[in-house]
Amino acid sequence: MESHIEVSDELAEFSGSLCSFGDSLLRAGGPDRKKSTEEDRADGLAWAKCEMRGWRENMEDASIAMPAGYLGGAFRDAAIFGVFDGHGGEQVSRYVARKLPGVLAELPAGDPEDALRAAFARLDELLWQPAVARELVELTHPQNQPQSSADRCGSTAVCCLVRGNELLLAHAGDSRAVLCRSGEAIALTEDHKPNLPVETARIEAAGGYIVEEELLSGMSYRVNGDLNLSRALGDLHYKKDVKRPPAEQLISGIPDTTKLTWSAGVDEFVLLACDGVWECMSPQEAVNFVRRRLPPPGPQQLLAPVLEALLDECCAAHPKQRGGLGCDNITAVLVRFEDPEAIAAASEMLEEVQERTLEGASGRRLEAALGEVLQRLSNEKRYGKREETAEEKKARRAAEKEEKEEVEYRAKQERESKERRKRREEQKLKEGAPKKARMSCALEDDDADEEDCDW
Repeated sequence: MESHIEVSDELAEFSGSLCSFGDSLLRAGGPDRKKSTEEDRADGLAWAKCEMRGWRENMEDASIAMPAGYLGGAFRDAAIFGVFDGHGGEQVSRYVARKLPGVLAELPAGDPEDALRAAFARLDELLWQPAVARELVELTHPQNQPQSSADRCGSTAVCCLVRGNELLLAHAGDSRAVLCRSGEAIALTEDHKPNLPVETARIEAAGGYIVEEELLSGMSYRVNGDLNLSRALGDLHYKKDVKRPPAEQLISGIPDTTKLTWSAGVDEFVLLACDGVWECMSPQEAVNFVRRRLPPPGPQQLLAPVLEALLDECCAAHPKQRGGLGCDNITAVLVRFEDPEAIAAASEMLEEVQERTLEGASGRRLEAALGEVLQRLSNEKRYGKREETAEEKKARRAAEKEEKEEVEYRAKQERESKERRKRREEQKLKEGAPKKARMSCALEDDDADEEDCDW
């Protein structure tokens, strides 16, 4: 990542005052909020991915979203989604996004978690090869300085495979995956930070050390005073001990993996995101933010606006606003689990609704409510009506309360906006009346007495 506009604490160059730090960021002319967004749906999944440069001078994140059938090999029945947060340049994150699907497809799927670990290890092996240098240069953004080595360029990685009702997670670094289960945020990953006991033990055993640093945003821990990550792909400078296997290097590229089963009607979506989101929101806050804005099930592709709103929310209006947080590149992938029966029913009914209802807010509210009812009825029919647990009831009521408050707030804002517009229009009418009177008087006969113009 470009050190002169570093925001979070991945590199050690910024230990100065917030003032100088903020000034260096302001040279970028403010955040770039343009977004690269994609969305689609297939095989009971709907997904969207969104990337935004934000305050950074360069975009160093990458992401993937590929439905089942694209991977090939033993994983042809799996959809794959991923977020890769680069540092020291964009080359490794873009390389990983390009190569991971193909590398994984070449591996046996007998133990998918072993396959994911092997795929990450293979990516690091490829980055050592001299032939990769040319490809890294090609992956450099046109406006940036070409870089042909992964020696001091690396990337976090979090990816999710969906095979039927099975979820497979692999991650290295501090990009995270969170599952929304009946409104509750379930962390699927744990950040790989140098101060974690298992990470500290490996770093010290490899001859490294950890430097503690107190920042405005909290404590930072850096490997050899540099990276604040203990695992990443690339960063080959920290992986040169030929006597140690990849899992025992100073910085390891071997991921932690998780396998679980998702349940229709209970598990709602998975959110993958870089630390540009998680440094500004807790997992539960992010889940609440997304969940409140999700559209009802149906044929429309409306997940992208939800992610765009999330990225805007996490992007600081000013670099000093949150002590330097919210000024990173921001990338997120949203994967929503859908019930095909509910989608089909909603599609048919919404077509009828659109024909009968007038355009406007009332029609949209009716469509949303109808979609939610159809989804609930379809789930009950298919999986049986299940009594809410105390935790689910609590989460539902909290979500309903937040939604009600948000609706009331928006209604209030709309009323106030209408009142302001009305006052401005009235003021314009008042200001326009004397002008009309003066124009009328100017057109009178020159012989008319000025007293006839009474203003």
